[in-house]
Amino acid sequence: MVNIAGAIRLISRRLEILHNGIWGTVCDDYFDDVDARVACRQLGYNTGITLDSDVDDGTGKIWLDDMNCTGKERELSDCQNSGWGQENCGHSEDVGIECLDSLDDGHIRLTSGMINIIHNGTWGTVCDDSFDNIDAQVACRQLGYNNGIFVGSKVRSKKGIMWLNNVDCSGNENKLVDCTHSGWGVEDCFRAENVKIKCNNHSEGTQ
Repeated sequence: MVNIAGAIRLISRRLEILHNGIWGTVCDDYFDDVDARVACRQLGYNTGITLDSDVDDGTGKIWLDDMNCTGKERELSDCQNSGWGQENCGHSEDVGIECLDSLDDGHIRLTSGMINIIHNGTWGTVCDDSFDNIDAQVACRQLGYNNGIFVGSKVRSKKGIMWLNNVDCSGNENKLVDCTHSGWGVEDCFRAENVKIKCNNHSEGTQ
């Protein structure tokens, strides 16, 4: 990697940026998919999504905060921000991103532990009806982890789409959408029933 000012890298999906010869992190305040796409294009991908702060905490400097990209920038450092080192964040707020060449139906991400799934280009959630640890394990493996558990439901805005309900995985599926479910958008749930999971790299059967 060329060590030039404004260079970025991913460490276990945590976004880091170089300034004054020192690698530091980026705060998740206001960081959204537009900012992630700029960063991912800088890294050579076609698109990307934010993972919020659902990544391992970094150390050292937090270089950027309050990111506000328009989407047309060539590099992340070209986006509006608070200024180098001007931040009010802790490393628990280090932002993560996932870079992709395409964003297909059924792709998932976690937002503060809540499952988001994309269908027809729109992100939605998953209802907790019938959802259990087996379903969580499938979702976490899809996200690149070894294992995971269902930890309950998460209250979110009343707006938005709930895409999946009555998810019932056997445990052998590669993606959550491969599991039995009621069908895209077929649900009778409240937004307080959005599924929340916790992923880890423990061996299956251990916590």
